[in-house]
Amino acid sequence: MNSLIRNIYKYSRCTPTPLRMDLMYQYTKSKRNVDIINQAKFIKNEILIRLSRMSVKLNELPFGLSNNQHIKKVNHLYNQSFQSVYSLPNPTTMNHSECLSDTLSDIKKKHRDVQMSMGKGIQQWASLQPDQQTNNNINYFLNKFYMSRIGIRTIMGQYIGNFNEDQEIVQKCNPKDIIEYSVQSSAEICERVYGNTPHVNIYCKDDIELNYIPSHIYYISFELIKNAMEAIVTHQYVDLDKMNIFIAEGDSDLIITIKDLGGGFPRSDLNKLFNYSYTKEITKHNENTILMSGLGYGLPLSRLYSRYFHGDLLLIPYEGIGTDAIVYIPKLGNSTECI
Repeated sequence: MNSLIRNIYKYSRCTPTPLRMDLMYQYTKSKRNVDIINQAKFIKNEILIRLSRMSVKLNELPFGLSNNQHIKKVNHLYNQSFQSVYSLPNPTTMNHSECLSDTLSDIKKKHRDVQMSMGKGIQQWASLQPDQQTNNNINYFLNKFYMSRIGIRTIMGQYIGNFNEDQEIVQKCNPKDIIEYSVQSSAEICERVYGNTPHVNIYCKDDIELNYIPSHIYYISFELIKNAMEAIVTHQYVDLDKMNIFIAEGDSDLIITIKDLGGGFPRSDLNKLFNYSYTKEITKHNENTILMSGLGYGLPLSRLYSRYFHGDLLLIPYEGIGTDAIVYIPKLGNSTECI
């Protein structure tokens, strides 16, 4: 066993520290050198722990998955990333702290295609038609894997925000603005694929703001709105002006409800939609269908994004009528990462 693998297994035995959202937000508001250097010390160690645990999980995947070419590529990437952080000096100066930020920025860029590579590996494995229990076990692993990945990218981005505010992750945001942008993006794709798009009504008070992760709200809402639009335009008997979005504040949550009359689906299919190996047979469809449906990871990942700070995503199907999608986003900032 070489020194890299020994160090990876050494760090993997440590327990990661779940962070609170309000503390993430406060960290990047302090511009004192001593605070940034202390952050750098913590982040370097925390990233090493989290990267090492990802590497070990990938290396110990059952059912031959760890030998899949796409998953081996991802595992090699995590090993390289661990080494690049491990080889940095322990932060004692602002130069060390900025060097860590540059390294983490580079890692984030190199890991952009991890989701695609994992998806290809899982698709190859799913083509062997594993039994239901094996499929459930892999789904459990992928939920843990992707939740860890969300956490790593979040704390990396928030730390990088010390040196580049445009990269900051947790920030004050207006959910209505994000939803409107999601509607616009979804409508452009729907128009390109199907030649038309439903009108969307958004009901929300203009003054709702919260400290959260705008990219997470966008990912979730874009996936749900895109799915709702596709359901509506592929059911020709439905009036296209039949999609409503409600955004409201509760005592502890922001609640987003997306209602469509796109025909719904059988309640018995609900669990399938959150299964990573359920791809709606997209390989048999044309490029436009792939553009609209992706690799079939959208819903399971959207639910993970919602649960990252202990929110949730619920789907309520009304077969023959439509679907309600409900997203709960914690707004108080006192929730820790669900890793």
